[in-house]
Amino acid sequence: MPATAEKRKLLVVGAGASGLPSLRHALSYENVDVTCFEGTGDVGGLWKYKPEETDLSSVMKSTVINTSKEMTAYSDFPPESRMANFMHNTEMYRYLCNYADHHQLHKYIKFHHKVNSIVRNSDYEKTGKWKVNYTDDKGATHEDVFDGILLCSGHHTTPNWPAKFTDQDKFEGRIIHSHSYKDHRGYEDKVVVVVGIGNSGGDVAVELSRIAKQVYLVTRRGTWIFNRIFDYGVPVDLVLNRKFLFNLRAMVPQWIGDSVIEHKLNYRFDHKAYGLKPEHRVFGAHPTVNDELPNRIACGTVRIKPNISKFTQNGILFEDGSKIEHVDEVVMSTGFSFEFNLVENGELIKVKDNQVDLYKYMLPVELADHNTLAVIGLVQPFGSIMPLSEMQARVFLEEFSGKKVVPTKTQMQNDIKNKRDAMAKRYVSSRRHTIQVDYVDYIEELAELIGCNVNIWELVKTDPYLAYKVLFGPMVPYIFRLNGPKKWAHARQAILDVDERVLQATCDKAFDLDNLRRTCQIIGEFIEDNRNFLQSRKLLHLDLDDRRIRAWHDVSWCDRIPRQSFDYLSKFFKNVEALVLTVNKLDEETSEFLIRHARKNNFRFEQLRLFHSFTASHETIARLLQFAHCRTVNFEAVQSNLKAEHLSFPGYKNLRSICFEMDDSLEPEDFQRIFELENCVNFIFHGCDNIDQTFVQTIFEKFSKSLKRIEAIRITANKNINFDTILANNPNLSMVQNAVWKLENPSYEKAIITVRRNAFHFFMAFEVNDKRIEDILYKIPIIE
Repeated sequence: MPATAEKRKLLVVGAGASGLPSLRHALSYENVDVTCFEGTGDVGGLWKYKPEETDLSSVMKSTVINTSKEMTAYSDFPPESRMANFMHNTEMYRYLCNYADHHQLHKYIKFHHKVNSIVRNSDYEKTGKWKVNYTDDKGATHEDVFDGILLCSGHHTTPNWPAKFTDQDKFEGRIIHSHSYKDHRGYEDKVVVVVGIGNSGGDVAVELSRIAKQVYLVTRRGTWIFNRIFDYGVPVDLVLNRKFLFNLRAMVPQWIGDSVIEHKLNYRFDHKAYGLKPEHRVFGAHPTVNDELPNRIACGTVRIKPNISKFTQNGILFEDGSKIEHVDEVVMSTGFSFEFNLVENGELIKVKDNQVDLYKYMLPVELADHNTLAVIGLVQPFGSIMPLSEMQARVFLEEFSGKKVVPTKTQMQNDIKNKRDAMAKRYVSSRRHTIQVDYVDYIEELAELIGCNVNIWELVKTDPYLAYKVLFGPMVPYIFRLNGPKKWAHARQAILDVDERVLQATCDKAFDLDNLRRTCQIIGEFIEDNRNFLQSRKLLHLDLDDRRIRAWHDVSWCDRIPRQSFDYLSKFFKNVEALVLTVNKLDEETSEFLIRHARKNNFRFEQLRLFHSFTASHETIARLLQFAHCRTVNFEAVQSNLKAEHLSFPGYKNLRSICFEMDDSLEPEDFQRIFELENCVNFIFHGCDNIDQTFVQTIFEKFSKSLKRIEAIRITANKNINFDTILANNPNLSMVQNAVWKLENPSYEKAIITVRRNAFHFFMAFEVNDKRIEDILYKIPIIE
């Protein structure tokens, strides 16, 4: 459809984890006029914890996501590096709110708007339009017509109650569904039976095992238990969801892959010994993710039981003949049902035992003539659902905006049949295994429809390092924004930064990538805003204070050098001749890395600041100064031990400026030799108590005779300087104000010496172009 055509009205139903990306991507199409109806007053859907009893879906108070933050993120919104790799539900909700705020989605969401019914409009055969009946936030009922509908209301709203067990009605204890379970309160010192060993059942059993008298976990088939963490503490989904593994898996028999993973799981704990080993293979059913269940079983606070045979008045009998005489509470963690009664009273999208005919689990085949209605988020993946929901929305919007990306009705039907046959062959027959997908395979299927899959072989030619990350790294959502429709300019960097964000989540000493990004952005904006001014300067000195240093590059807070930081920064500095580099605890390895980087990228660090300490040799530092074309070095709060033999190294011989702060490792004769560096014209000595009166007088004498090579000298906080002696030995000093004297050199009109008694401050500066030297030191603010 041409961009100039009339906009098509789109309704997104629900502002949860599937509705938000649907809304966000709809806004990127010029020919789409999108509105979102949300029945509650908040975004987030089930991730907004609801402590009260409600028909709406809600997480438990203690819920933690089962998929890592990088695999759960939306494709253009990487999570904050400090967010946990497996976020608590409050953090997950904050991420969704941040996403909505970042893309300014709230103004397109109508809260407290409830959709009552959706039917095909009278002219549907021609236009594909839909008539929607809804109730607004004031209780009034309206009807409106939309060109398209996205149903994003989720599939965890209707609790599935199993057929009643024998004599269940005679049981006098309380029976609830896990949908109604909020937290542990009220279960203290009680005997609890949890029915079902899915993710909800495992979480409920583990939580209650800490405060209940005893917890029994009922399972008919058993299950394979996955830990959130794989070898070396890496999130398990980052390890298993890799393209090369799925390519390899397609080439070997299924039983080989199953056996490898089962061996790995049993190596952690023997599922048979713990009463959990099922008859099916590991990928024959949806797995249970639980880090603590084996420990709770080992402690005896959770005991595994087979299926229930019958209830008694106060207890339960099991199929193995065992019996619990007294049970207080039963929690049915038996999953959820879904239905689509909202759309034409359930007659359009028919559901039976959670079986539904939808192309790619999103498009009703009956509507193949227009494809103007889709269900978003109706999948049960091995992995995270959120990137899949986003990709479904992208597929729909490409079709809805006028591009033909969905195949013919016959092809859609064949795809549905093939998926159902494959699912029946692989999975245990269950109402749970009707919308099951593998994350990598499914997202690539959707990506193929809109042309945003990555051609690895082409990528190898243009960006081999990125190709390596895509093929052998985790299949993170950002990969699918490298090309295709609506590419994201920062997708490459988001992919390369995954490891850093994962590390930052667990290690306080790790590099703070978020601060780096914000700092770089601020510096980049500063340079852009002042480009004309800066181009007239030979030196851009970014004066980064202590906190800013750590935000950029602080080795003492890092286990390894964040090399991406230099690549990220370098793009801002194409028109700037020189930068300042500050490094804490400079060692040989860091020095060699910086040398390689300087040689490779022709980076020029005008100033090297060594802060706190360094273990690199002076020979190595001199090489760094040489290859980075560095003309200034600062030894700040370190013991430099810079001796005469070091000053012969080329890196030191070519210095233009040198600074020592709080350095008592130098003797008076060392200062004299440093002052005699033939190319050095700027000297700062702060808090260097070994500077004596003789050295100061030498400076005055040189100043009186010649200033051909000296631009600035600053001596501050040096307790051994006697100002009365200075005044007595230099009668040409004239008082210009209280406690301030100046000495002018008649040979150099702009040159002066200033002495301030009260500040113990001795300073000589040479003015350049009517601007003092320090005027070109720009302080860049940093967002903390």
